[in-house]
Amino acid sequence: MKYNLVVLFLVLAKSLTAQDTTYYDIEGKKVSGPDSANSYAVVTYAKDDSSASSVKSFTMQHRLEAEIEFSDFKKNIQDGWFKSYWPDGKLRRKEKYQQGVFLEGFCYTATGADTSFFPYKKEPEYPGGLVELKAFLQRELKFPKQAIREGVQGTVRVLFKVRKDGSLTNISIQKSIHPALDQEALRIVRKMKNWVPGLRENEPSDFWYVLPVVFRFG
Repeated sequence: MKYNLVVLFLVLAKSLTAQDTTYYDIEGKKVSGPDSANSYAVVTYAKDDSSASSVKSFTMQHRLEAEIEFSDFKKNIQDGWFKSYWPDGKLRRKEKYQQGVFLEGFCYTATGADTSFFPYKKEPEYPGGLVELKAFLQRELKFPKQAIREGVQGTVRVLFKVRKDGSLTNISIQKSIHPALDQEALRIVRKMKNWVPGLRENEPSDFWYVLPVVFRFG
C-alpha cells in the first residue's frame, strides 16, 4: 500500500449515523475535493457515541483498501478490527485491538492462504538507529554565530520524505525558530546518507518523517 493509503479505525455499533468524506492526494495530504484526489476516506460515527467511528479507505476507483474501528476516533484509540485488502478484494490482513492494545493478528497471501504475521508498517530509520542518528547530529551540527549573538535557541522541526529507496526528498521546515537555525537544520538533513526505508505490508514504501533538531546553549 502507498503512503497515500489512509489508515483509519472504529467500534462497530448496531445503529450508525453521520458520515464524513475526506479526500487525499498522492502524497496523503487533504485536498478539497475529488478532482485532485488519489484516495478518499469515509468516517461513519456511531449514533449513540460520537467518539466511536468506523473508517474505510478507498481508491478513487472505489476499491476498498482498508477499514478500521475506533472506540475514540479523536484520540486514535483502536478498538475492534483493522483490515486491509488485496487489489482484487481478498482479505490481506486483520488485526484485533481492545482499547488501543493489540491482541492478535493474521496475514494472508494474494491467493488467500495463511502466512506468517508481520506488522502492518515499520517506520524508516537512520542507519544504525537512534543512537547513530544522535551521534551524527552531535558531530555535524554547528550552532550559527548569528543565533548565538542574538541569544536564540530552541528546536527546529524538519519535515521530509523517506523514499522507498531510502533517499530523502521534500525537505522543508515544519516548525521555524530563527532563519539561521532553520538553515542549519536543513543543511544537516540534506547532508545525511540514505536511510533504511520504511515498510508497509512488508514492502518498501514512502514515509513522511519529522526530525526535531535541537539547538541549546551549553
